[in-house]
Amino acid sequence: MHRSAEYAGGLFFNEYAGGSRMPYQILDIGSSNINGSLKNVAPEKGIYTGADLMSGPGVDVVLNDPYHYPFSDSSFDFIVSSSCFEHDQFFWLSFIEIGRVLKSGGLFYLNVPSNGFYHRYPSDYWRFYPDAGKALEEWGKRNGYEIELIESFVLPQWKSELWNDFIAVFQKKPQDNSGVLPRMYRHFSGITNVWLKGEQYPQNENKLPEDRRKLVEAEYRMKKVSGGLIDPRNIETEKPVCNLCGGTEFIPGPNGRMADSGVPPCCRKCGSLERQRIVRRIFQGLPIGFLDWRKGLQFSPDNSLNPKWFREYEISIYGGENSMDIQSIDRNAADYNFVSFNHVLEFIPDACRAFDELFRILSPDGILQACFSSPLLRETSRDFEEPFGPHSAWHLFGKDIVSYFNLARKGIIALAIEETDPCTGVREVVHLFIRQPKDAMRIRGWLSAWSATVLVLP
Repeated sequence: MHRSAEYAGGLFFNEYAGGSRMPYQILDIGSSNINGSLKNVAPEKGIYTGADLMSGPGVDVVLNDPYHYPFSDSSFDFIVSSSCFEHDQFFWLSFIEIGRVLKSGGLFYLNVPSNGFYHRYPSDYWRFYPDAGKALEEWGKRNGYEIELIESFVLPQWKSELWNDFIAVFQKKPQDNSGVLPRMYRHFSGITNVWLKGEQYPQNENKLPEDRRKLVEAEYRMKKVSGGLIDPRNIETEKPVCNLCGGTEFIPGPNGRMADSGVPPCCRKCGSLERQRIVRRIFQGLPIGFLDWRKGLQFSPDNSLNPKWFREYEISIYGGENSMDIQSIDRNAADYNFVSFNHVLEFIPDACRAFDELFRILSPDGILQACFSSPLLRETSRDFEEPFGPHSAWHLFGKDIVSYFNLARKGIIALAIEETDPCTGVREVVHLFIRQPKDAMRIRGWLSAWSATVLVLP
């Protein structure tokens, strides 16, 4: 068992079994201790039974028939299986047998490689893709067991390891129809293809396995260094794929605009442009648990962020629904833990007053996310006495945003994050403004681990 598998198993027990006071029965399928075992991370109050095909460390019961367990119906509160189903010739039969011996309301935790090298112990048959949990849920129902998928996702590779773990948590529906909510996914950064109970579509959908993404990003860096920047559409897939909606058809932007790379930037399906996809890619690299407790406010409609990532999410449309004057916001101090605005302050006469108002309504542990129009093209920001240009802007912001808004004196940390649009190859900068140094450090670490093309500027 590799390290990430053992860590994830311990997290399952902490999240789902931590509140149980009575001793409970745990069955581990494939329990033999080979470089690690879930017995090492099982709670002390759990009565642990390890089952495998051969005797060895961690094995209490040797299975004569791998598809018929020597246990009565509804015997166990928790059943776990880690790094085992890839070696199971008919894992779908094992899943049904697990459904038989699992108690009503009981939980089954599954960890199987989604990506990794061929390893025969004694044989290696399967890898699980992101929709595997949904298929097992339906297979259980076809066989008379109401086993519901609570959550599933694919972990990023753990440090120097080459494994991507597919993790799924199932519950055998209790008679009173009560159920648990997803809990594990909130604790990981960089997870992809997240299925949650009751959802129709996965979150953080990513069509490429991590190995392939790393190859794409390495080739991008090599081409950038050599001066021959490639069209990423020719690397990842035959067609670019929008990371907001999965669309593959692109058209010119407003007024017939093409991207700086010369390709059409507007997704025909959802209407996203380069900036929206870059913001989405950056936030996909943050743990869902870093956002899902926050109350968010967004100025102006924008599909960059998914409202389901947040506990509450409010949108203000100036002159329309829930209209707010950003220079004098009708909200209490520290009302929000997250505020987003994109290409807004350029059109506000008193941008500094508006910025101060945004931080007034932001909690001390809050995050302010902003996009400005090409700030890296200018050394200093420019203000105009009258609205200027085709879009009637009052300001054009530059690299001096920290001094322009006097952030140092206010104790505000600015992170300028440059990332690549996966559809056009264009790079843009997204700003995060934060008060807590620990949050700034964590965000730097998460994003550096998430993408080789992301650059957190000093």
